Amino acid sequence: MKFLILTFALATVLSALTACDSPMNHRVEGDGGSAAIQTYSFKAFSLNAKPQWIKPPVGEIKTNNELMVIVTDAAGERVSLPGGYTLNFYATMPSMKHPLDDPGFFKEVDRGIYINSAIRYNMPGDWRNELWIMDSNLEIVDRLSWDEFF
Repeated sequence: MKFLILTFALATVLSALTACDSPMNHRVEGDGGSAAIQTYSFKAFSLNAKPQWIKPPVGEIKTNNELMVIVTDAAGERVSLPGGYTLNFYATMPSMKHPLDDPGFFKEVDRGIYINSAIRYNMPGDWRNELWIMDSNLEIVDRLSWDEFF
């Protein structure tokens, strides 16, 4: 009887660990990081974007994460997106094959400075973050991405 209970408990734990197609590539918390103040390029408008987390992101569905993006032109001057275009955030967890809980929305707080205070991830892990420039028809005109673990 003890063997049967132990086998059932082990099977339950193994089932939980293999859920959602996860390869279970666990790492020690803190070995990843932010987009580390790296500059990325939008090709469609010859603009650069520098995403920076206000605080390191948290993979907790009830926690709003805050991302600031500084948009600059080729000369390094801060610029707003052209009229009729918006900056949008999206993220997916490739190992689990699902998107984040809530991408939030950006507000331009000053010329070329965009803040999104409502990004919610489902869980910690490896995430592919994306910034999209969308037109007034909600078509993606350009995008950039970076991978991040938290």
